[in-house]
Amino acid sequence: MTSLFFSDILGYSQMVAKDESHTLNLLSEHDIILKKHIINNNGTIIKHIGDAIFAKFNTPQSAIDASLLIQNELNKRNETLPDNDKIVIRIGLHQGDVVEKDNDLFGNEVNLCSRIESIAVPGGIACSDFFYKDIENVFSRSYGFVKLKNIPKPFKVHRVYNNEIEYSIDNPDSLRSLLDSRNVNIVQSDDIVLDYKTIAFLYPENLGDKNQEFFCFEFLQQLINDSNKIELIRSPSITDIIKMNDQKNNLTEISRKLAVENIAELSLLCLDEKFKVNIAVKSMNTGLIIYEESFDSDISDIRSVTGKIMVEIATIFNLDVSDHLKKIFKQKVDVDNKAYKLFLEGKSLSTKVKDSESLDNSKLKLKEAISIDDEFIQAYAALGLTYSLLGDYEEAEEHLETALDLSEDIDNVEILSFVFGYLGIFYKKLKKIKKSIKYFEKAIKSQKKIGSKIELSTLYHNMAACYGVDGNAEQMLILIERSQKNYLELDETVLLGNSYGEMGNALKTLGKHEEAITMFNKAKPIFLSEEMYFKYTQVLIIQADTYIDQSNYSQAQNNLVEAQKYAEKFNVPIMNARILFALAKVMYAKEKLSNAVNYIDDSIDIFQDLNNKGQLSSLFILKANIMMDRKKIKTASKCLEKAEKYMKKNNDSVLISNLNIAKERYNSLV
Repeated sequence: MTSLFFSDILGYSQMVAKDESHTLNLLSEHDIILKKHIINNNGTIIKHIGDAIFAKFNTPQSAIDASLLIQNELNKRNETLPDNDKIVIRIGLHQGDVVEKDNDLFGNEVNLCSRIESIAVPGGIACSDFFYKDIENVFSRSYGFVKLKNIPKPFKVHRVYNNEIEYSIDNPDSLRSLLDSRNVNIVQSDDIVLDYKTIAFLYPENLGDKNQEFFCFEFLQQLINDSNKIELIRSPSITDIIKMNDQKNNLTEISRKLAVENIAELSLLCLDEKFKVNIAVKSMNTGLIIYEESFDSDISDIRSVTGKIMVEIATIFNLDVSDHLKKIFKQKVDVDNKAYKLFLEGKSLSTKVKDSESLDNSKLKLKEAISIDDEFIQAYAALGLTYSLLGDYEEAEEHLETALDLSEDIDNVEILSFVFGYLGIFYKKLKKIKKSIKYFEKAIKSQKKIGSKIELSTLYHNMAACYGVDGNAEQMLILIERSQKNYLELDETVLLGNSYGEMGNALKTLGKHEEAITMFNKAKPIFLSEEMYFKYTQVLIIQADTYIDQSNYSQAQNNLVEAQKYAEKFNVPIMNARILFALAKVMYAKEKLSNAVNYIDDSIDIFQDLNNKGQLSSLFILKANIMMDRKKIKTASKCLEKAEKYMKKNNDSVLISNLNIAKERYNSLV
């Protein structure tokens, strides 16, 4: 039995982005402090993983003693230092049987310990109940049973306080509130057991030239999509995988951050119209390769290759794959190889990068694919979407309708879902809501036969947006809640956070402010716990606008002060401008007119650099009203002239109404 220790520095990646040299100096100091206490308490550092330290101890008591000494020394050190010099860490502790291999430790208990660290409070210590039973002389409170992402069975966790004073000023309610704010999922009992397997497919190493990079992306996307069709397999999204690209040589850290027990490494060589893929799956519990295979195939067989890989991996995991799904996986595409390669390249250009040059290149590739095979359904659909992104809606509709006509007699649910989904997106963009809903319904019907809950949830979201535009709030919320249920079941925390944010936006637009605020409050802790500070700041700003709509200016100001703190991490001009604008509205409502004008002027400077005419119109209307309040009629007149200038060709009904009201007020004063 081994006692395990994981630690990491809170917000380390943002610290590096802001000042790498200074952060590396802090990391060196951090390493000295932790190493001293770990060694003095008979511990052994297994390895450094960036800012994280993984160590082992002979007994739980020595592990907790070292942890308390570390946290108390850091707390004392931080007392007199500014925020940018502080070192705040979390520590997770657990014990269990491990596998030693190549001077490293493997096993489910190692993965579990790393996950416990992720739910420790900043500057605090968390430990499993199994570890807790073998320690003495600590001040602690129980979290209760915790459900962690991709860990099937909930388990009991404790907070160990650094000292008696810290324990005495806390209480069970404040601890629960803190855990809720950090999106720690507390459940009622430990009887939930879902026997699923977790695997991350890393971004393939491209063994060919740079021009074949698109194939790596498309192959990986297809492989991840196929993994999502097998009910008891969990696989991180391609977005999460791309974020891990700079850590591809550190499988332990990837396993820890993505909460997976297995990692698949891939390499791809694409030559002419053929490709070769090598795949090796490593168990992070044993450190052993559990599956290794190579495939040589035609480009048009990408579908059957990824399907075969997933069936074989499912077999290794002792999971059944239905005959129906095996049939879907084996479906071959009857398309010329060169045409299919051009289609994949064109589709990649229009989905990954959406600048005009990429879209023009996408159009050329897809048109060439169609010239080779004039019955290539997916190429017509993808070309339709590319034309739509370029703003050529007439050509877009023509090609999408051609894809629809060609797909009428086929028996391929994946192609049908692909075509129907693109048609739904297109008509939603044109605000032809009834048509859009019709095609989303068809796409959902096809997708249900395929079995990917992620894809299904995306379709629910798209259709929900249609009902929102159509004013059917009830149906919109039903569909969003349906997708959220899937995200909860699949442990898709980030997608769930995005869903809560989108739902909050929709409710705000509908004037349902209390419900919107509730959704934003659900989204915030998810983004905070995932260290997605940009998204967290966005939600703070939109929620502040909602509070302003409610005339709850104190709460709006609290949100905006918090947003300013996090916005410093990015220095994104438009975000800073939005915060300043919202603060101006708060100050205006509180009749602090000088403060409001200062915020307006600072915001105007940024929006002028960004050439954001809509926001500039709103700012000058607000400033005109303030000038009228201050009896500065000439200045108000100039502000209205500028607002009107920026509003040319802008059909925003709210802006037009606000400008007309301000003009009427001005006319009454002169």
